[in-house]
Amino acid sequence: MAAVKPFDFRKIKKPTYPVILDDGTEIGVYMPEKSLLDELTESGDLLKKAQRGDGESIGVLYELVARIMSRNTKDLTITVEDIERMTDDVGDLIMFFKGYIGHLSTIAQSKN
Repeated sequence: MAAVKPFDFRKIKKPTYPVILDDGTEIGVYMPEKSLLDELTESGDLLKKAQRGDGESIGVLYELVARIMSRNTKDLTITVEDIERMTDDVGDLIMFFKGYIGHLSTIAQSKN
């Protein structure tokens, strides 16, 4: 009987969403872990409220973007302060967020 090759989680090629930070650093942002994915799934109202200028929703959006971007190929921790330094435009965060969600959707569709 042929030996079965073990499945090695360390060798999985993980898709990333390419991002260039304000200092020119290029990172690849990984897919979210389950708890963050659950939050993202429920984020529709958050984006609408942030677009309307709701302060609490904008704060949550900054936190979510920082957490998303902290899962990256360079192991950089991205803080809310880092995001605030990069942009003070909520529209920029919404564009990033929608692009990232679109990337996740593309990955999910390609696996089916």
